[in-house]
Amino acid sequence: MVVEGGLEYRMPIGVRMEAAVFADFGRIWAPGYVGTLEIAPGLGFRYLSPIGPIRLDVGYRYRGTENLQVVTSQIRRFDSAEGDVEADKIHRTVSGKVQTVDFVLEDELAVLHPLVAFGPEAGSFFDRLQFHISIGQAF
Repeated sequence: MVVEGGLEYRMPIGVRMEAAVFADFGRIWAPGYVGTLEIAPGLGFRYLSPIGPIRLDVGYRYRGTENLQVVTSQIRRFDSAEGDVEADKIHRTVSGKVQTVDFVLEDELAVLHPLVAFGPEAGSFFDRLQFHISIGQAF
């Protein structure tokens, strides 16, 4: 499950310009995992063009590196006795040549251990900024 949203306050700063301050938030839940509520504040500018507002936003991420679970497809060795057929084998490209390997994909996913570090190392203030340019309002 996912819960996400945002709050935004816009104020005019010219005939065709607006400034905005915002906070985006979200949280996820999955079997065996409950994420923490994440909040990302930011500010932005909007040019009110004839085709819609052109937005330039910058948000701030509080979190740096986070240890996360990796979910991946499971594979097993090819076994014709189990009814596997050649077409089920995994194909990969190495140096422009397609190779067939003696593995097949399982229908189930696997959660890998240990957790894997994801995200930027705790760095400067500027390393945590996220820039976004778009046309149209956020909602």
